[in-house]
Amino acid sequence: MQTKSLLSHIKLALLGVSVLVFLASGCNNEGGKPDAQLSAKLDAIRQAGHPVTLAELNAWYVEPPASENAAPLYAEAFAALAPVEATSPSFLAQNQKALELLHQAASRNKCRYPVDLTKGYSSLLLHLRDIKKCAQLLSQAANSHAANGQMGPAAQSLLDGLHLARSVEAEPVLVSQLVRIASETIIQTGLESVLNRKAFTDEQLVRLQAAFREAESGGMMTRALAAERCNAIAVFQMPPSEQATAFPQREGAAKNIDTGAYRKSAIDAKFKFFLDRMAEGVKATTLPFPKGLEAASQWADLNEATTKGYQDSGVMLQSFASSLEKAAECAGRLRVTQAALAMERYRLAHKNALPASLDELAPRFIDLIPDDPFDGQPLRYTKASPKGFLIYSIGNDRKDDGGTPQPTSARTDQPYDLTFAVRR
Repeated sequence: MQTKSLLSHIKLALLGVSVLVFLASGCNNEGGKPDAQLSAKLDAIRQAGHPVTLAELNAWYVEPPASENAAPLYAEAFAALAPVEATSPSFLAQNQKALELLHQAASRNKCRYPVDLTKGYSSLLLHLRDIKKCAQLLSQAANSHAANGQMGPAAQSLLDGLHLARSVEAEPVLVSQLVRIASETIIQTGLESVLNRKAFTDEQLVRLQAAFREAESGGMMTRALAAERCNAIAVFQMPPSEQATAFPQREGAAKNIDTGAYRKSAIDAKFKFFLDRMAEGVKATTLPFPKGLEAASQWADLNEATTKGYQDSGVMLQSFASSLEKAAECAGRLRVTQAALAMERYRLAHKNALPASLDELAPRFIDLIPDDPFDGQPLRYTKASPKGFLIYSIGNDRKDDGGTPQPTSARTDQPYDLTFAVRR
């Protein structure tokens, strides 16, 4: 994933958050009698196991026993990072202490960073700024080990990189999940680079394959969207005097919003509309791809919001739906990586020969060939050279671009697929 692309999606998520100020401003029914329908909708959210209050949200992010929590070790690693860019030739050499701590942290299977989610949209998530940089560090370490023929340490660096990315897996914040996705992509790219240098043993490939499969498991986006709903509920229920300081105004957030019109309408009607649409969005995150993407596309349709005069809700819903596109892209990358690792295992067992199709990999080298999350069809596979191969997903444009890799430039209009190529 390109850095600019990640930032654009984070900004989009924050834009959706900030327009809630206008949705709620001037029309809070403070002191009024609770609406029975609203109470029923909030009760249904609780019954589904999701938080409704910020205190419930904070408790939902469970604190593991201190001896099992990787967060303190990760915090030490982040603090040890040298003030140099990841693109610097000295980045790896100057961060050996941080690297050692990252490996230590990976020995703990649970993680809860010290954030206070009772502050809602004002919660500080300072650890996110260093996770991606540390993923780059572990990726570089893996490639350095591979260049020196140290394939065991190379594999461990990649495994620990996935562990780092997944350290925010339970963190119910949308931006945290976007950082997780970006970091997993960095490790996947690092693995691809390593495999273009040298081969792993079958035992190492099995471990990597299992780790990438597990990285796709869990309901991370469901938790993130449920948390965004909880934060919004808190804003809806704030007294008007507090709404103005709920979170900072962001440039351009309200350019197309007629705030006067919103003040004339009832907060309860907007609140119900929001809860109904968010219930659909949370449900979409539980569906397998590509069904979840289809549901999200219908969910984020602006027509109903515009007709009702809730343009701000429509913008917010679209920003959340775009995060599901990123989740699908992450799934695509994880799946082509699993298939590529199975291909490497096949080559080890067949004296470097390549199969005629991916079907020959299952069930010995992979239980099932993963489907493409964007069309539900099998992943695409071609022989790139006498000894090389290319496996890919068609990606967000839903078009087969022949295995065209994502461009390294900042342009976003170029068609590309989600590829994994080994030409060794």
